[in-house]
Amino acid sequence: MTNGTVTSVLPAGDVVYIGGLVHLRGPPNGHGVPLDAATGAPKGAFPSVNGDVYCVEPDGEGGWFIGGRFSRVGEEQRSSIAHIDSGGNVSAFDPGVSEGDYVNRFYFPATRSTSAVGSAPLGGSPGATSPP
Repeated sequence: MTNGTVTSVLPAGDVVYIGGLVHLRGPPNGHGVPLDAATGAPKGAFPSVNGDVYCVEPDGEGGWFIGGRFSRVGEEQRSSIAHIDSGGNVSAFDPGVSEGDYVNRFYFPATRSTSAVGSAPLGGSPGATSPP
């Protein structure tokens, strides 16, 4: 149960990741948190996000890319996009999204050899950058 709007849901095995304008009851968890698919309880280590999460994409190695409108993930400053590795740590990936812009979708070609992240700034046009 949430007390806000869920804008993204991603089932992955026995975990369901949700993001959006939600605050779950229980320990502070920010605006995005992996949930156990069976119990709905927060699962595993995941850094707190200080803003809204609009999209989530697995990295293929047990970690996640998150996008939205935020400025901090865990203890790291990240503007609207971050990579969280399989251990729940914020990686060094930081493409430098401008303050005030946000990320509302990801685009990863099937080969991932020229991967791009779709970024849509307010009142602007989409841009792209390459993740690790």
